[in-house]
Amino acid sequence: MSNWVWLDEPPPRGAAHWEQVAQNLRANEGKWVLLFEQASYSIARAMAQGNIVALADDGFRVVTRNHTTPAERQQGRPRLCDIYVSYKPKTDIPKRRSAPRVTKTDDGGTADG
Repeated sequence: MSNWVWLDEPPPRGAAHWEQVAQNLRANEGKWVLLFEQASYSIARAMAQGNIVALADDGFRVVTRNHTTPAERQQGRPRLCDIYVSYKPKTDIPKRRSAPRVTKTDDGGTADG
């Protein structure tokens, strides 16, 4: 039992890890990094949907490769993939303007808002 590591507090949840990943990607703008090999697909989905705060910026791109095949999943293997990430700010893409807001008035007409 000498290999056990005893802590006074629970380990951190990992936010510092994601901040470091984001900093490294920003420092190497436009380059791709293989962040995980054969990781859970749910990690890639969380990254792509902006659920990891450090990577929620529009400039982060996530792609997956080397997926577990449907036949492998039928045999009970979990859904796994390699996860690649890159950062390139989207400064050259103009922001979309929202459509004017139209609201109904008391008399049944419309008014621009």
